[in-house]
Amino acid sequence: MGRKLDVGRSSRTPVKHYLLNASLGKVCGVLAMGSPKVPCKITSSQPLVCVDLCGGDGLKTEDHDASPLIMYHHCEQLGKRGKRATLQVIEKQENTFEQLQENCEWMDDRIVTLSNADAHFYRLPKLAETQAAYVHCDPNHVNDIPLTTEFVSGFNKFTTYLVTLGCNVTGLKRKTIEERSVWYEYVEMLIEVLPNHHDAILFWLNRDKAQWAYLLSFPKLWAEGFKEKAIEQTRKQWSKGVSAVSWRDDQRGFMNELHRLFLTKEEHASLRND
Repeated sequence: MGRKLDVGRSSRTPVKHYLLNASLGKVCGVLAMGSPKVPCKITSSQPLVCVDLCGGDGLKTEDHDASPLIMYHHCEQLGKRGKRATLQVIEKQENTFEQLQENCEWMDDRIVTLSNADAHFYRLPKLAETQAAYVHCDPNHVNDIPLTTEFVSGFNKFTTYLVTLGCNVTGLKRKTIEERSVWYEYVEMLIEVLPNHHDAILFWLNRDKAQWAYLLSFPKLWAEGFKEKAIEQTRKQWSKGVSAVSWRDDQRGFMNELHRLFLTKEEHASLRND
């Protein structure tokens, strides 16, 4: 295993990895059942398509897991159940990519493809109408987020995602509101393509100075139960607790929390008083 690098790991990381593991695990678990009631049809020619847009170094430690490993595990398990899944892992930084290759060299290349590339230019393969896809996007900074309108236009009605929102990382709130508004644009872009049968859940770490938050899309049928269980389970990872709000259940509350996360206290108070 490669030498330890401090790439994408902090005291907040286990919450993110819980959400990734639990949500993709739920998707793969349902797909593996092959129930006629499940509208997605996963086959050898029409696999579940998974992509990790900000792969990092893929290093697992005693304290932290790694997103490529989490995603690979679920793809592999799906294959063992007679279904096929593919995983594309993209990492832009060359030094980090070298570590990713070393730490993931044991993976089956029939499942995973590692790319040293800029994910801004990545596009999903053309998805069949009944095919499922899962997108993980975990940038370190707003300027690194690789989501584009061209990429999102490749989503179909069975595409789900987990996107990290670093609302005050490295003192982001000291920047102008115009610079910070980019986060809003990403959230709005993702909400706009949300299928009617999906929900979007905003999770955030309570009393976190960096104000890390995560946007997860999920079928409405599972959303409420997943949200409540995630809040309960992530207390083990973040002692101050994690909160969440659903777009479908409380759009006003969702937008208020989004404002609170990205605006300064003064800006948020002014907005509420208007």
